[in-house]
This record gives sequence, structure tokens and C-alpha cells, in this order.
Amino acid sequence: MANQYFLYDNLIKSATLTPSTVSAQYPASNLVDDRRSKVYRSTANSANIVIDLGSAKDLDSFCIVHNGTSFGITSITLEFNSSDSWASPAVSQAITLDTTHGIGYHIFNTTQTYRYARIVLASSLAYCEVSKIFLGKYASIGELTFEYPIKYKQNNNSTVTKNRLGQRFIDLINTQKEISGSISTMTKEELAPLLTMLDYTSFTLPIWLIFPQGNITTDNDRISGYYYLKDDPTLNFVVGNYWNTELSFEEGK
Repeated sequence: MANQYFLYDNLIKSATLTPSTVSAQYPASNLVDDRRSKVYRSTANSANIVIDLGSAKDLDSFCIVHNGTSFGITSITLEFNSSDSWASPAVSQAITLDTTHGIGYHIFNTTQTYRYARIVLASSLAYCEVSKIFLGKYASIGELTFEYPIKYKQNNNSTVTKNRLGQRFIDLINTQKEISGSISTMTKEELAPLLTMLDYTSFTLPIWLIFPQGNITTDNDRISGYYYLKDDPTLNFVVGNYWNTELSFEEGK
């Protein structure tokens, strides 16, 4: 089974965001609103957003999801630099967008340390639209992974009613993913990063759950995504001085 990455300490939340152009109805401040329907829009089909982290920060993870319908961009490039100057950035990384599953991400092999980041956008529309993005470091919880089995479900939120003849009347809405798995035999040292994540997020802040390509499905982007914990998990201290728990996630909308 492939390892997974937990992304939760999103540096976008405390950064200064400066877009090249902005629609007054869709400001860049929408990027720090956790609702996926709150989006940033430019006023042209090419744009960029400079991200000032305030000081040099360690970075190894970037992720983007769309607003639930489709991406409002056709391409996105992530850049890093030590100064707000972009003629020749120190790092330039194209992000692959999975338009089928509405996600794009990149995990760097080594940690990058920079104060400034920039996302460069292009679109086939009259504007560029971005919903939610993550920039920061992933948390590999105790260097552990989910055990077998992983449980996955796609909940259709549509409403179905029937008349007296049994005919169906369907109000189509959306589909919401759920995923859960167990992590067992954690030492107290391995438990510590999990507790840090739970202290930070509880079930009220999003967690980006990334499954790199592995042996789970033919395309793990299907189960990767933008989630919330369904509840605060129970932690069980068992014989051998180990900790066990189950984490249950529901897709954020």
C-alpha cells in the first residue's frame, strides 16, 4: 500500500496575497475561505498571484482543488524565489491538473526554503479562477501509513422522491467522498505528530489527504482530495505501550 501525505498547516492562511488582476466580486481573500465555492478570479485569461510568507519558510507541498464543477484554469506553474522578483525564479514547477478528479499537486523531493512564492495561471476562459490551494509542508504521521483495509465511499447527495406509481423525481446535487483507515502500534514518539495535527484541525479545519500513485487504485487522484475529519478520533492505548486509532474523513465542499 502506498504511503499517504497529510497537509494541514496551510501557509496561504497567513500570507499576503497580491494578484496581478482581480475581479471585485471574487477577491484573492476568498483563497483563505475554506468553502470551495469561494473563489478568486482575475480579469484576464492569464494572471499570477504573488504569495509573501513574511519570512523564509520550509516548503515541500502544493495542492489545488477546483470549486466542485471544473477548474477555471488550463495550466498552473508554481514558482519560488528569495525576493519578489520573477524574471528568473529559483524554482519553477508546472503542476499537473487532473480534470477528471479535480485535483493537482506536487510533492518536492527535498524541502525548499523561500519567502516568496508565485502561482502563474492561464485559462481558455475570459478569466482565471482558483478555488482552494495549499502551500506548506506535509505531515507524514509518525512515518506510518493506513493499514488494511481502507474504507472508501462516494455519497450521492441528490434527493430522490417517488410518486404513487413509483416514478422517480431526482434533484441532482453532488457526490461527497468519504475515506477512513486505521493506524496502529504507534509509539508515543510516533503519536506526537498526529496529536499536533488533531490539536490544529480537530474536525473544523480542512486536511488535504494525498495518496501518491501506488497499488490502491489505477488512479489515486480519485481518493486524494480536500477533506475534514468527521469527528475527533478516539485514541486507544493498548498492551505493549502502543497507540491505535481510526481516522474518518469527509470531503470538504
